[in-house]
Amino acid sequence: MLATVLAHYETNVILPKRRDPGRMTNVERGFLLTRNRLMDFLCEKLPDGSTRSALGKAARVSELNLPTQRAFWRVLHKLGCSARSIAIYMSYIAAAVNDAAKPRVVARDGREEETSILTQPVHIVAQDKVIAEALNSPLSQPRDWVPTMKQMATVLDECADHVFRYLVVALNTWARPEAVTDLNFETHIDIEHRLVNLLPAGRTQNDKRRPTIPLTDTLLGWALSWNDPYPISWEGKRVVSVKKALRRVGAELGMPLLNRYTIRHFMATRVRRQKLSRGRYVSREQRSLWLGHSIKEGSDTTSWYETYDPDYLSEAREATDLIMRELDRLMRKRRLLPPTMQNSTGLAVVTGGKS
Repeated sequence: MLATVLAHYETNVILPKRRDPGRMTNVERGFLLTRNRLMDFLCEKLPDGSTRSALGKAARVSELNLPTQRAFWRVLHKLGCSARSIAIYMSYIAAAVNDAAKPRVVARDGREEETSILTQPVHIVAQDKVIAEALNSPLSQPRDWVPTMKQMATVLDECADHVFRYLVVALNTWARPEAVTDLNFETHIDIEHRLVNLLPAGRTQNDKRRPTIPLTDTLLGWALSWNDPYPISWEGKRVVSVKKALRRVGAELGMPLLNRYTIRHFMATRVRRQKLSRGRYVSREQRSLWLGHSIKEGSDTTSWYETYDPDYLSEAREATDLIMRELDRLMRKRRLLPPTMQNSTGLAVVTGGKS
């Protein structure tokens, strides 16, 4: 039954998220690794010669009680997994179990009936703090390295063209890596209203919220210049990840901690220090909304209308463009500002291209 639940989730939830039919997503890799390790764990031989589950790979979902989960955590911890990594494993299992318990409508003998794979889900613990406490293992601290402006300018100068385009989008949206490569410039950038919708069509919001944010002058200029739905490409093919390429650049430049999340961390930190006109700074609320950490009070519909306000997140947008202009001044081999933008004024000069 457990194998059925996991297979159903893989087929109906994980696989449909593939953007490239021939390439697994990071979520798919993580889910498969979780499934394989869980099955190995359930088939593990105990000192008395029995297996942890008498049914082996045919184990029932009900066998994933709290003692069994804690034993699984210990096994993963011995393999070198941190509490945060284990929590990610457990979140995959929890998602599959919860999905299997959702009621569905099926047609039988010409009638619609309600059914579900599981009649009663088990509680799967996926909180890193709880897991860390059970393992008596401190939570690993997030990396606090933030590149300097000069270091970031050097990265922009030295990276490959497709990485440069990725960085342009990432710096101007502060978005998570997948949101950057998911962005369709044709359908999710509203040039008329100067907005960027980071949520792909058909996808619902989750804890890692993808907000609608203002379109900066810098990104507007590049969008017009690139004139391509998916401008981040390599040898004519759409790029879905720059993970290895960015790490390679970091290694070559003596920045081993450089990764995709560094860009979001860099912008979130730098914007806090960026002085705006009349000596103002970007408010905490605007930074939080832009990062997708919170939404304004009120209904989702009201929040949607708020994005059309001319002053919507204007402080954060101004700060972002100011940082782009400063990075451009520090660069030596490339221009961060698009051909339609002047560093002296920061204004995008729209002379044609996509409309």
